[in-house]
This record gives sequence, C-alpha cells and structure tokens, in this order.
Amino acid sequence: MKIRVLLLFLITFSISLNAQKHKLSGTVIDDLNFYPLTNATVTIARTSDSLLIGFDRVSINGRFILDGLDTGRYDLYVSYPDYLGYIGDVIINTDKNDILLDTIFMIKNSRMLDEVTILDGSKIKFKGDTIQFIADSFKVGSNANVEDLLKKLSGLQVNSKGEITAFGEKVEKVFVDGEEFFGDDPTIATRNIQAKAIDKVQVFDKTSQMEELTGIADGEKFKAINLTLKEEYKKGYFGKVSAGVGKDPTYYDESLLLQAYSGKSKLSLYGILSNTGTTGLNFDDMNKYMGNQGNMSMSDDGGMNFFFSDEDDFDWDGRYNGQGLPSSLSLGTSFSTKLAKDKVRINVNYGYSNLKLKKESSVSRTNFLPENRFNSDENEVSSNDVVNNSAKVKLEFDIDSLTTLTINSSGSLKDINNFKDIRSENIGLDSTRLSQIERNLDSEGEKNSINSTFSLIRKFKKKKRLLTLNGGYNFSEEAGLVLLKSFNQFYLEGKEQKQDQRLNRNITNSSLNSRLSYTEPLGDKWTTQVNYYYNINKNLSNKLTHEFDELSQDYTRSIDSLSNIFNYRVQTNGGGLVFALKNEKYNFRFGTNAESSIYLRENKVDSMIVNDQAFIWLPSASFNYKFSRTSNFRFSYNGNTKQPSISQIQPIRDNSDPLNQVKGNPDLAQSYSQNFNVSYNIWKAISSMSIWTYANFGNTFNQIVSNNVIDISGRNISSFVNADGGYYGYTGLNFDKEITKLVSIGVGLDGNLNRSISFVNNQKSAVLSASISPDVRIELEKDDVFDFNIRYSPSFSNSSGGLVQESGNYITHHFASSFRYEITKSIKFSTEINYDIQPARSSFSEKFTQALWNADIEYKIGKGENFILKCAVNDILDQNRGYRRNVSSNFTEESTYNTIRRYVFLSLIYNIKSKV
Repeated sequence: MKIRVLLLFLITFSISLNAQKHKLSGTVIDDLNFYPLTNATVTIARTSDSLLIGFDRVSINGRFILDGLDTGRYDLYVSYPDYLGYIGDVIINTDKNDILLDTIFMIKNSRMLDEVTILDGSKIKFKGDTIQFIADSFKVGSNANVEDLLKKLSGLQVNSKGEITAFGEKVEKVFVDGEEFFGDDPTIATRNIQAKAIDKVQVFDKTSQMEELTGIADGEKFKAINLTLKEEYKKGYFGKVSAGVGKDPTYYDESLLLQAYSGKSKLSLYGILSNTGTTGLNFDDMNKYMGNQGNMSMSDDGGMNFFFSDEDDFDWDGRYNGQGLPSSLSLGTSFSTKLAKDKVRINVNYGYSNLKLKKESSVSRTNFLPENRFNSDENEVSSNDVVNNSAKVKLEFDIDSLTTLTINSSGSLKDINNFKDIRSENIGLDSTRLSQIERNLDSEGEKNSINSTFSLIRKFKKKKRLLTLNGGYNFSEEAGLVLLKSFNQFYLEGKEQKQDQRLNRNITNSSLNSRLSYTEPLGDKWTTQVNYYYNINKNLSNKLTHEFDELSQDYTRSIDSLSNIFNYRVQTNGGGLVFALKNEKYNFRFGTNAESSIYLRENKVDSMIVNDQAFIWLPSASFNYKFSRTSNFRFSYNGNTKQPSISQIQPIRDNSDPLNQVKGNPDLAQSYSQNFNVSYNIWKAISSMSIWTYANFGNTFNQIVSNNVIDISGRNISSFVNADGGYYGYTGLNFDKEITKLVSIGVGLDGNLNRSISFVNNQKSAVLSASISPDVRIELEKDDVFDFNIRYSPSFSNSSGGLVQESGNYITHHFASSFRYEITKSIKFSTEINYDIQPARSSFSEKFTQALWNADIEYKIGKGENFILKCAVNDILDQNRGYRRNVSSNFTEESTYNTIRRYVFLSLIYNIKSKV
C-alpha cells in the first residue's frame, strides 16, 4: 500500500513539474519566395547568463519546436547557409504551455545590400514590423540625453524644436516602457532621460487596439517610438534637476523630472518654473486646428492658415506661439502599477499649471472689397492668466484570459482671467477716417470638463473572432462674464456710441457615444466586421447681455438683441460592414457605414424649434503593400461628416469687437468631406538611405465658410454659410543618404494647393493658392566629437482669384545651421542660427530679414560628471523683433508684437541616479 501511495505521489509530482514547462514553436521561411528553410539551426539561450537551453533543426515544412522551457527571458538564434543570421528576444511569462511565435523571415546574403533584416545583430534587429536599435551600440557622450542618441540612429532625424522624423515620417508619440510619458510632448522624454538609461529604441507604426487584435486596418495609425529602460534603471530612481537665470531683462528656467521604481510600480514627478517660453508638457501640433475650414490665409513663408474671425476671450489655454512674454508654473505626477498577477494595470496622472502671457501687438491691414478697399490699424495690450488642474486615470482589467476591460477617465478645472485694451481705426484710401474704436475687455470664467470611456473586449478560441463594446460620456461647462467698455465713432455715419456692457455666458456640452462591433474570420486571410453605433450630443448656450444703468449703478438693463438661449442636439445612429484581406505582403480593407442623424435646434427666446434629418453613406478603403520589411506602399480613402458648432448656429451677435462682429446662422447644414491619401517609403540600413513620399487630396461639400458684410465705416458683420467648391492637396518627398561615415545629405520637396471659398458683400470669393518648398540639408558628424549641419529652404508661392490682386509669384528664403564641438571630454560648445528673408512685393513695400543666433557652452563637473554648468546666449544679434505677414482672400496684413529677445543665461544641471 505504501509503495502504491509513493508511486502515485511520484507520478503526480512528475506531472506537476511537466505542467510548469513551456513549449516554444515557430516557422522559418525565405523572405522573398516563402519556402521553408529545412535544416536551419535554431538555438535558444537564457539572456541572463547566455546558457544554452535548447536546440532544434527546422523540419521539411519549416517548423521547429523547443520544449522544456521555464518562464523568463531568452535569446533566440536562427542560422542557415548563405542567409543573414536572425537574433530575437523571447519572453515567456504566460500560463499557456504552448507558445507559437510569429513567422521568422530570413534574407539571403546576396540581397543584403538591397533589403536588410539585421544589419548587425548587436545593433539593429527586427521584431515583426518593429525596428529595434540596441542603444549601447551607438556611441554618445557620457551625459547625452535620448535626443542625442536618436540623432545617431540610421533613418532618424531630430530638429532644433525636438521634433522627430523616422524614415521620413513625423513621430507623434514617444513611449517609455510601453507607457505614455507625461502626455503628447516627446521632448519631455527625449530631453530629460539620459541616453545611458536606455536599453533599446523601438520604432514602429502605432495602430489602434482594434487593428492590433483583428488585423483590420482602420486608419488610426501613426509613427511612434518606445524607449525600453535598462533593468538597473527600473530599480531605485533617476531624473534631472535644472536651474537657470538670465539678465537683460531677468529670465529664469527651472525644471525637475524624477522617476522612481519599486517592483511593478513606477512614480514620476515633474516641475517647471519658467519665463523663457517653456509653458508646460502638452504641446499639441497646431495642424490639429486646421480642420476648422474657415477662411484661408497664406503667410509669407508659404504656410497656409485656416481661421475664423470669431473672437473668444476664453480661448487662450496656455500655448505659447512666440508672441508676447510668457511665464509658467507646471507641476505633475504619474503613478502606475500592476496588481493581481498583472491582471490589473493602473495608471494615474495629475497636473497643475499656472500660465500667464503679457502681449503688446500692432496690426496694419489692407481690406479689399468688390468695389474698393480701405486700411485698418489696431494696437492691443493684453494679459492672460490660466490656472488648470487636471487628472487622468486608466484602468485595465483582465477579467479572464479572453476578456479585457479598459476604463479611461479624465477631468480638468480651469480658471481663466483675460484683459485687453485695444485701439483700432479704419481709414479710406484718401486718408479719410472712417471709424475709430477704443475698447477694453475684462473677462473671467471657468472651463470644467469630465471625460470617461470604456472598452470591453471579448476574444474567442477561434483566432481573430472578436466582440467589442465601446462607450463614452463627455461633459464640459464654460461659465463666466465679460465686461465690455468702448467708445465707438463712425464718422461717415455721424454717430458716436458708448458701450458699457456685461455678458454672462454659460455653455454646456454633453455627449454619449457607444459602438458594438463583431469580427469574424473568413478563412486564413479574409476577415469581416459588422458594427453599430449610437451617439447623442447636447449643447446649451445661454448668453445674456446687460447694459450699465446709471440710476442703479449696476448692469440691470437687458439688451434683447444680444441675449439668447439656444439648445442644439444631434442624435446619430449608424452601422456598417467591413471586409479585410491580409497576408504576409499586403492587406486590403473596404467597407461603408450608413448613418442617420436627427437635429434639434431650439431658440428658447422665441420658442422656435426646428427638426432636421439627414442620411448619408460613409465609404472607406485602404490598401497596404509591403515590398520588404523596410519598404511599403499605402493608400487610403475615407468620408466623414462634420456638424456645425453651437457658436456657428446660435443666432446672436458677438459685439466684443464692434468693428468685427460675428453672428451664428441657425440654418447651417452639416458638411461632408472625403480624403485620399497615398504614401511610399523605403529604408536601407547598410547604405543609411531613406525615401518617403506622400500625397493627400481632400474636398468638402457643404463646407462651412464665412460670409462677411462690410459697410461704409469698415464695420464687418460676419456669419456662416454652406458652400461647395473648396478643396486642398499637399504632397512631399524626403530623401536622406549617408555619403560617408562623416557626411550625410538630405533633400526634400513639399507642395501645397488650396482652393478656399468665402463671401464678401454677397460676392463669392474663390482663392487658389499654391506653394512649392524645396529643402536641401548637409550634415557632417564625427562620433561624439563634433557635428555640423546647414540647411536651405526656399518657398515659391502664388495666389490667384479672390479680391486681393496680388501680382505674380513670390519667394521667401530660410537658412539654418548648427554646430556642436566637444572641445574636451568635459567641455562642449554648441551654436545655431536661423536666417529668414522675405522680399518686398506689391502688398509689402519693404524687405524683411531676420537672423536668430543662439550659442551655449557646457562644462561637466565632478568625477561622475553628473553636474553640468551651462552658459547660453539667446538671440545674440538681438534681431527677434516679432514680425509676421499674411495674405488672405480679402486682406493683406503686417503684424508686430513683443517677444523674448536677447539675454544671457547661466544654468546648473544635475543628473540624478540612485545606486542599485
């Protein structure tokens, strides 16, 4: 009996031991012809000590199996005669016993000069579609930051603003260990984390969670970089402290960034106190605001800007664009951890900021009318003060092995105080004064918001079968008051007007959205997805204006023409069907949504209710072809609708600027836009060459454009109407090549085309604007000793049509150069200059030139060189005068403004690293 019990115990113990082991399998094939590489050698070694753990040869069908593996991290090696070797990372941390790797593609040596999978196993690797650089393989200075490291990597460029380009595409986000690092500003990571803390730099196309799970491309894709930290930097803490002060006048810039690790938990802290233009951590790309599709203006550098003339005294949110003198205090913290055997993942962020801006500006404008023209001058002194508290929580919960719930919640409390003192006048061509306005605006208010989303994903045992439920609720409220005091003189009308008014405004917006999707694989390559969505958006705008009453000494007299309560609701139901085909070389997706929308517009003042309904098809398609792992072609098409905002439809005048008043149009319809995009890129690591070319075209039906009515005093009453005929297009080509180890060159070409529509005094104005901007770059670099680059970027522009009769083409020039030299191991000198030339032309009689030259020298202190003493001079030639030109469809203007000019700056930097 005892023997039986002992045997039973041994058998049970043996089974238990075997159950803890893992089996790893995969397939090895030729990258070009896809045939199996029979008898290829596959070995696996433990990463920690390089101990060989397993060995196998690839079978006749291309398969290999490695079993008896414990959880942990391994290096996988594959070799085959006349092929480049493969080295990959394998991490086993799953409860599954059988693990299937992605297919391993091998490239022949004879093709290595054309298509490289692994340039050097110790430097560059491929993991799927991710290009991975081993950080220690690239030599940088002992106190270099991540930005310095990125500049050393083939195919990556970093400009003076910290913007990163990877293989010709702009990098939108930088992650640290797979997590966002203080929002959308990549420089917080790249300029504050030391290069020596980085283990790997991974460059990849970030797709949506749905695409990652289903393989169906949905267009939500952007270039991203993930920085993985070395294990020793995931223990203890590291960071950076910087303090600096400058004179003539007094400038200051202090910052702190600290990151601490404890087990699976991470805590990050940051602080910024500055008046040098460092206003915070979240610098959104201004191109995001080009979707307003209002009037179009072209600056003298060939850039195209879209804008509405609707002025909002609550709009400034702390972004600094170089105009005025800023000061900022920003504090924040981020905490993340994993619980319950990593099934629960939590990330919490909090931020506080106090941002201030003092600005003085002057604008001279020539306004064009169908019959004549007149001039305007405006001088403004303003101050802005924004205090913001924001928080964000992300929770990911693996309910079971097939079900995941993700919840994102965020909120912000914002206090805003703005003041403007403005003097403006309109003058006829014969120097006759048409009108003059002296006014000041004093506004204070709050903007509060809550946003919450959830995603419930249910996988099934059948691969790619998926059921998802997404939903969200958003609420925002804006409440405040504006005091307007003005003295208005309209000389041709013989009128004088004094205004002393108070506007009380309360605007709320709430939205509820939901989407249910089901994905079903149709064989090995085809997949289909069906979805249904329901959205409802509610807006309520309450604007009440009162005039100051001398008797009561208060704002008690209601002004009905400037008061209104408006309710706007949009309810949308939609559903769609998508088919997708995906294999190793290409993927193709096509589908459509059918969408029905119901609109309710209620003017509560006159009890008028308008109900509308619209039905529309929203087709979409995309095609991606992968010539190799470093070369692909992409095409996409999509259609979408855009609803008018409540400020565009509420029938009330905004008279905060008596010479430029804006009124909503309650009869506006939704617009429909379609967009075509095509791109091609190739990167060759051995020759350090990359090419990226792209083209985009879009047009809009029922586009919401401005309708301006200008009277004899130059007073503009602007509203909004729907119009067809607007379109845009842009294209570009970027080529970078390393000629020798010392010299690299780059050539680029960008082109823009835009047809904008507007109305002036009931006359339609269609402006066709075009620009071509070539770009030539040369860079000389020798290890970490020195680097020098020079760049020339002219821009050729033309505008035709509209009311502005701008004659012929015009050209601007931009030169840029930078130089860095390691004088000794402890001393580094850097300098950069940007030189702009804007020639005289018919609208601007004088030529404008400006040279912005900065320089600094660093001295590393101490044995560990953790201290850096830095002396910098900003705008050495004192030429940052604050100047800009614009040409629009119905005006040309020159503006000047105060800005940060020359100063000398001394700072001390300390790089923190705990001993582990």
